Amino acid sequence: APAYAACVGAAAYAGAVREMVARYGARSVFVASDSEEVAREVGESLGPGVQVLSLSGSHRNNMFASNLYIEFRMQMGLADRRAVTESSLIDMMLLSQSDYF
Repeated sequence: APAYAACVGAAAYAGAVREMVARYGARSVFVASDSEEVAREVGESLGPGVQVLSLSGSHRNNMFASNLYIEFRMQMGLADRRAVTESSLIDMMLLSQSDYF
């Protein structure tokens, strides 16, 4: 059986983001996560000099809130495929406009 990796927390990325801020002078960071808590944690770890941007909203949280991977929920018909696709495309468009990602 294949091994599945669990999602990692914000702390796993905070050091790399701080390095980007120090090295390249980045002043805003887009967090592509389905968790508002992750965006908050990243913001707290970076401090007031860096703006943390992310998509939020109850529709997004409800869509992704589950212990099952989104892929499994889509296969079982438990997630709205169109909403998941639109959310993913919005993330990618925002990431494409970022200086770093």
